Amino acid sequence: MEENRIPQLIQDGVIDEKGWPKRQETLQFAPGMPPLHTSRLAWNNAGAPEGQPAVFQLVTRNNEAKDLAEVIVGNSFRDAEPAAFKLYPDILPIGPLVADLQLKKPVLAHGAVACFVSHCGWNSTLEGVRNGVPFLCWPYFTDQFQNESYICNVWRTGLAVAPGADGVVTKEELSGKVERVLGDDGIRERVGALRDAARRSIAEGGSSHQNLMKFVELLKK
Repeated sequence: MEENRIPQLIQDGVIDEKGWPKRQETLQFAPGMPPLHTSRLAWNNAGAPEGQPAVFQLVTRNNEAKDLAEVIVGNSFRDAEPAAFKLYPDILPIGPLVADLQLKKPVLAHGAVACFVSHCGWNSTLEGVRNGVPFLCWPYFTDQFQNESYICNVWRTGLAVAPGADGVVTKEELSGKVERVLGDDGIRERVGALRDAARRSIAEGGSSHQNLMKFVELLKK
């Protein structure tokens, strides 16, 4: 949710008015929120440098538009991001919502899946959480790095895959992280606890279910 702090980041001299970092440092907007290095801000990881201005402009416009909204509906749940929802109380989390595509088999729900090698897109992240699967994080662009930080630093339900100096992830790195994830009972316990919290939130009477009903009532007014 670093996009909500853009004006403050500019004022504090962390980024310039175009979104580029002026300082190399790790940010944490509140206790319990994922730490994020300035080089990993979503708009500065658009996949190609020439895409950065468009992404930053889009994020800035969305940030300005949210001030006009009575409420903001989000695909998340309170136990996943309690610090963020305390910081932004106008957000109604109604998730985790996972697309139910007829042609898509529920792969992550299969008992044979030991871990999930993921780019850490938010939908994939929530699908892994909801199915109680540990992560191997291999992010590529935009918000995927923040989601990786949630997984590895806040929830502690997975490990990050680290590329070498040449930017290539070696087979040794990958196999080593797989062994560590599969052998870590703590990760397994935390994955199960977060899965159970996710399922409770969307069950009847759960926090996300209540928020969805609240949103429906707002639409009726």
